[in-house]
Amino acid sequence: MSWVWLVLVLFGTFLEGEFSILGVMYFASEEIHWSWLIGPAWIGAFLGDWLFFELGVRNGQSVLARYARIRHWAQKTSDFLGRYPRIAVFVLRFQIGMRMLGCFALGHSGVSRRRFLTALAPATLLWAVSIPVMCRVFLLIVEALLARFPMP
Repeated sequence: MSWVWLVLVLFGTFLEGEFSILGVMYFASEEIHWSWLIGPAWIGAFLGDWLFFELGVRNGQSVLARYARIRHWAQKTSDFLGRYPRIAVFVLRFQIGMRMLGCFALGHSGVSRRRFLTALAPATLLWAVSIPVMCRVFLLIVEALLARFPMP
């Protein structure tokens, strides 16, 4: 059944994946090694970011026309993201909750697919390696604290 956990990571990282990785590492720590999560996490994160970028390319204008309140903010953000797309991809990759909106804005800003994808591949790989490592360290700390201070 360890493949089920890997599929959960793949689909969980397609959206916001930090908590899906943490949850799978907690519940499946006996079944799978944390390093097995890197591949599915990278694929899911890469495909999810690419999807939201493409949605920004295809639907950015219509979304801004529909929601006039965010038009000014979106124009400022698009200008900044368009000037520094590689830095933006790396920064947005590690901001929980902003990743989907940021990739959408990058697509709307006119960044070429080639520039976006060449920045996205190493950013998602770095994320897919570092998040399971940080989750593993977090779980070890929690485990040590629970052993030191047992619940009554």
